[in-house]
Order: sequence, then structure tokens, then C-alpha cells
Amino acid sequence: MCKGQIDSEGNVRCACAKCKNCGLIPFTKMKFHMYSFGFYRYYTTWVYHGERPRPPVIVVDGHAPRNDKDGVIKDLTGKRKEKDANLNEGNSGTKSKCVRDDFEDIFKEELYPGCTKYSTGDFLAKLMHLKAEDELTDTSIDQLLKLLQTSLPKGNKVPPSCDVAKEMLKKTGLGHQM
Repeated sequence: MCKGQIDSEGNVRCACAKCKNCGLIPFTKMKFHMYSFGFYRYYTTWVYHGERPRPPVIVVDGHAPRNDKDGVIKDLTGKRKEKDANLNEGNSGTKSKCVRDDFEDIFKEELYPGCTKYSTGDFLAKLMHLKAEDELTDTSIDQLLKLLQTSLPKGNKVPPSCDVAKEMLKKTGLGHQM
């Protein structure tokens, strides 16, 4: 979506939590920023990345429409455009559909039964952000994950190791490189 918003020097506004949509960075570094620092939580209308401003929400009978994770996931994975996009896709479409499905699944999945604050995807993204930001070793992440696995309720989706966490993210198209 934001490829159309690249300036003459190859920069785009970065919507990561660190830049907060104020900083211009090379487009090629945006994926790393988004992965390392996460999305800026309060950037809800992507006007600097090609999305048109939305009309104001009209409240009917005291109920406003919910802005939930499902809508965000549909926007991020392109599910709303999937019908048109699949018409001209060959095998590459199958692979990208699998990545989209994995992305959607991991960001909808509860970290543990009853957890509404973090999905497994949210947890993994924040974990890898901490790893990168604080320059933590794989061994320190392994120890932290072991502690979390035993501390959280049974049925939690905390991966057993840093390598497994990286693999889980890689399946969603958010591979981790250090």
C-alpha cells in the first residue's frame, strides 16, 4: 500500500512504534522497523500510506461499530481484495495465501485460554522487539520463554525456544534476522 507514497529520495513515513509516523526512512528498511518496533498503536487511519480518511462514525441507537482485530487483520492480509487478486495467481498465489492464512491465524490465536490482551502473534512480535532493542541473546530468550511457559496457564502458546519463535514468525512472512 505505501509503495505509492515513496518520495523522490526513496523514503516513506514509518508507522512503527519508534518513528510514530514522524520519521522518514528508506522504504527498504520499513519492514525491519515494523517487525523490530511494532506498529504505532495510535496510527489508525493510514493517510500517509495511501489510505483515504474515513468519514466520521455515526452512532445509531447508542451503538458505534467496533474497531476490532478482525478488521485490522483483513486490512493487513489483503483478505478484502483476495477474490480479485486470486484470478491471475499461479503457484505464487498459493504460497502468499498460506502466508496470509498463517499470519491471520497467529494474530487471532489467544496466547493462553482466556487471554484477551495479547494474541500469539502480538506476543512473538513484542518478544522479538525486546530481543532486538535490548540485544538479548537466544539463550536469554530461551530462559525467559521457559519461565513464561511454566508461569502462564496450561494450554499457552508460548514457544519453547527462540528458534521456534523465529520459525513461527517466519511462517507469517515476518522473518527475524539478527
